[in-house]
Amino acid sequence: MAAESKQVAIPGVMAGNVRQTHRRSEWRAGLRVLLRNRVALVSVIFLVLIHLVAVAAPLVAPADPDFIQIGKRFQRPNAEFLLGSDENGRDVLTRLIYGSRVSLLVGSLSVLLSVTIGTLAGAVAGYRGGVIDSLIMRFTDGMLTIPTFFLVLIIVTVFGSSLRNIILVIALTSWMVIARVVRGDVLRTVSQDYITAARALGVPPARLVLRHVLPGAVPSIIVSTTLGVANAILTESALSYLGLGVQPPTSTWGNMLSGAQNYLFRRPELAIYPGVLIFLTVLAYNFFGDGLHDAMDPRYRHKG
Repeated sequence: MAAESKQVAIPGVMAGNVRQTHRRSEWRAGLRVLLRNRVALVSVIFLVLIHLVAVAAPLVAPADPDFIQIGKRFQRPNAEFLLGSDENGRDVLTRLIYGSRVSLLVGSLSVLLSVTIGTLAGAVAGYRGGVIDSLIMRFTDGMLTIPTFFLVLIIVTVFGSSLRNIILVIALTSWMVIARVVRGDVLRTVSQDYITAARALGVPPARLVLRHVLPGAVPSIIVSTTLGVANAILTESALSYLGLGVQPPTSTWGNMLSGAQNYLFRRPELAIYPGVLIFLTVLAYNFFGDGLHDAMDPRYRHKG
């Protein structure tokens, strides 16, 4: 019996080591593809800069975002107001910087939570199979049939539009696609010989999934995360624009757009500034996600 266990263990360990070495070589090949993608690189640089500015907002912002000066309403760009002032005499540049903190925070935290939920659901469904897989996936399919934005509107209207509620509602309505992607990757991985060998050796299911099954789904999870952040930022901006998101005086790009709509013909730049930032940030995340997809697609790497 000991000899048989040893014979089973050696191929399993060797297969696992070969698999890990293959994954490292895939990551290196993917990095080379990503570095050759200029659009993705520019997107990464832009995203890094805007996140650094958001984190360092108290240090880089030239004024208090909520400081009202009625006598200085609608100032044109000058030495005091680099991008002018809004309808309440507040510094527009400062509010854009602080608004980025809220928009990016909502996007990042909501996607982190949705990825956690989706990864857990997809991993359990793919690994366990059978009735559990059917129940999880049918519930996922049912969630996908619900118009997400209208569901978000209803929940925010009923439970309030605090920052916590917005993060939770976006996360709880956006995990389904990730769950399906992870399930597909897990189903492909559990059929591999080294997984069968690990099961024969008695590796606990939780350890098997975390160390051997889920790593194969990491590329898909990363790509889904980048695209999810872009969608979350758009959702938060839409909610704030409709007055159901983070409430003033706290600035977000969405409620800055909402406040500027009444002065669109008088001071159109008040709407242009946050609109351009939303557009560029979402575009950068989408380009970055496309670049990651190409970098992690074996067919594209071999073609490149």
